[in-house]
Amino acid sequence: MVGIDKCGVYDIAILSLFLAFSAFMIQYEVRRIRRIQLMKSEQGKGLNEGEVELTGSNLVRLILGSILGGFVGSMGLGGAIVFNPVLLSLGV
Repeated sequence: MVGIDKCGVYDIAILSLFLAFSAFMIQYEVRRIRRIQLMKSEQGKGLNEGEVELTGSNLVRLILGSILGGFVGSMGLGGAIVFNPVLLSLGV
């Protein structure tokens, strides 16, 4: 395109910092929620309605979904990945 430079080292560094910060926040929040759930189980209180227990496959799905969602969102492909196949199947 006219007047638009290619991505340089600075752009890639900013994207890398964003992804690293997102990964840190995911790890921090998962640990915080697991600590709260452990305190609830030690006190004999169950999980509230709507809470998901962060163990095993639920935890893996949450982490993978968060990482992939952050990556897709940072690349600006979210709408294209979701809506383009739907629109093509509708014949638009």
